[in-house]
Amino acid sequence: MKALLARSGLAWAALAPRERVWLSVGLSLLGLLAGWYLALAPALQTLRDAPARQHLLDGQLDRMRALAAQSEALQRLPAFKPVERLALLKQGLAQTLGEQARMSVNGNRASITFKDVPPSALAQWLVQTRSEARAFVEQAELEKNAAGQWSGSLTLTWPGP
Repeated sequence: MKALLARSGLAWAALAPRERVWLSVGLSLLGLLAGWYLALAPALQTLRDAPARQHLLDGQLDRMRALAAQSEALQRLPAFKPVERLALLKQGLAQTLGEQARMSVNGNRASITFKDVPPSALAQWLVQTRSEARAFVEQAELEKNAAGQWSGSLTLTWPGP
């Protein structure tokens, strides 16, 4: 390293004063350009992107707060007796999906099979199942026919023994 510095010093001394000035100006501009691209440009880009990123993060925070409020509301609900939950599931199944659906229960799981159900009825039943009976879809196998109706099977589960 010392040898390289010594050679550089000799080469610098061998240059004419005018060449030293131009070389100094060129190296200074090169240093400024490197400083711009390595330090200032990324910082300015971050400042330009900050409002959009803040808006995105605010939206995510709002969704997280809504989910937390929903979770707390569900935790405050009284516990179901197994008979009550099954009655709610059967009632909702009969009202929204009608005769196209069948249910079999094993412990804290229910298997639902259905054929040719309109998507709006299926969506309504799933929302009702989650909010009223507090049962959640664990597994789904769905097929959509040419008429836009759904057939398939769902496995529901809920907390409890």
